[in-house]
Parts: sequence; structure tokens; C-alpha cells
Amino acid sequence: MRRFKVIIFIALALPSTALMAAGMGLHVPISLHSTAVVDNDIYRSDTEEYDTDDVEYKTSFGKGITFDSNIGQNRIYNYRLSLETIRLKIDKINGKTCQGECTSTRYNMVHTFGFGAIRNRDFRLWLGPRLNIAINEENGNSTNRQDDDVSSYVEIGLAAALGANFNINRAFAIAVDIDYRTSLATVILEEDDDNDRDESVEGATIRVYALFRFGERF
Repeated sequence: MRRFKVIIFIALALPSTALMAAGMGLHVPISLHSTAVVDNDIYRSDTEEYDTDDVEYKTSFGKGITFDSNIGQNRIYNYRLSLETIRLKIDKINGKTCQGECTSTRYNMVHTFGFGAIRNRDFRLWLGPRLNIAINEENGNSTNRQDDDVSSYVEIGLAAALGANFNINRAFAIAVDIDYRTSLATVILEEDDDNDRDESVEGATIRVYALFRFGERF
């Protein structure tokens, strides 16, 4: 089932990679302090409220591949497509240190729409919106969680991003960017109980890139 989801995830990204890329390379995503609020849709008569889980994640690292339409050219706009996976480590649930299986896996497709604020032969500073489409698979088998189901869901999120490209030479560049995202919608794909769940996620991510440039000229 997991392999099937990943195949679908990559297939959704392929039309975007057909765009003429000015370069491509590898990157490391670093998920900083991220939080999630999980609404389990379980009503408790004693508190007259629905159960929720407040989840805090540790700093986590991943890996990915990136295509970019404009790394160091003298043009304002660039489109960047990144495909990545991150093994997220859960720190606390409802204020208590997570016990048991405290990880989740995130398969993320990141669409970045950048606009160059500073542009020269050696350096490009850009900013712009970023759209995240992710499949999250989490194992809720922990001793301090309201529900113990294993679930997967699609997250659609929007972020504000700021980045810089350092053009080492005409063939290679190093880049870094940071964003802060918040989820706009979640769609549950699979869970082990009959309860409807909703999850709101937000947090910052830093990405460091090694990019190969294809015949770019300023």
C-alpha cells in the first residue's frame, strides 16, 4: 500500500518536470520546530469537548531532488519543484514526552514561485509563495495519544519562502531557503477506526541545495 501511494505521488509531479529546467540537483530538508493539532472527532461527555492531540516534532532531516527554471539568470521569475521525504520525530504529545513509536514519514511535493529581489552573476535573492502537497504516514501507537490508529493523510499547505542562490560557476550553485507553512486542508486516506479526524499542521523548514546549472547565462 505504501509503495502504491509513493508511485501515485511521483506520477502527480511528472507533468511539472516537463517544464524546461535551467538546473537540477539534490537537497536536504531540515524540519524545524513543527506542531500539529489533531481533532479525533471523539466527544467526551465529562469535558463536553472533542478530544484533540497537540503534537510537537523534533528537528528532523530528510532528502530530496530539485528542479529549478532559473538559478542564476537575469530574470525575475523562477519556478522550483522539489520532491522529498522526511522522517519526522515526535517530541511531545499533549505536553508529555512521546512513548512508543514516535515517528511519522512525510512524502512532500513542493511548488515554489520565486521572484528575484537581488540579481547578479554570483548571487540571487528571491522570495515568494510556496505550495506543499504531502502524503503523511504516521504511527499513532504511543502510550500518551488519545487514539492508537495508524493513519495516512494528504496535506495541502501554503508557505511564505525566502531563498538565496550562490553561483559558484556557470555549472554549479549552492542554494538555501527557509519557509513557514500552514496546512489549508487535510484529506484522510487510511485509518484503523471509524472516527473522522482532522489535522492542522504548521512549522518552519530550511532546505540546503546543491544544484547543477544547464547552460545558464546572466
